[in-house]
Amino acid sequence: MDAISCIETRRSVRKYEPHPVPDEMIDRILRAAVHAPSAKNSQSWRFVVLESRAKERIASVLEGQAGQFAEGIHSVRGSVRVIREAPVLITVHRTGEALSALAAQQMDQPRHAV
Repeated sequence: MDAISCIETRRSVRKYEPHPVPDEMIDRILRAAVHAPSAKNSQSWRFVVLESRAKERIASVLEGQAGQFAEGIHSVRGSVRVIREAPVLITVHRTGEALSALAAQQMDQPRHAV
């Protein structure tokens, strides 16, 4: 598939099956993600894979702060629902190594951090 076809046929998914995502699939997604282009090839990103309690903690914080977001509570509640329903949440951070390690500690040691 060429790049234009890929862009034109991509779809956003907001409903998920409750099945766990195999480690092999997560690893494949993360390997693909690190090949994305970055400014001056800096690759200044970190990916953190969250499940269960860590994912619920993110959803709860976001829900608690919903009134502070410019797009309004309805939009944030939709995002919170998606976070809770998805079996895995992969967050992307443009941070340094120390902050990434701190985030991993705060999230009950996620099973992957790249």
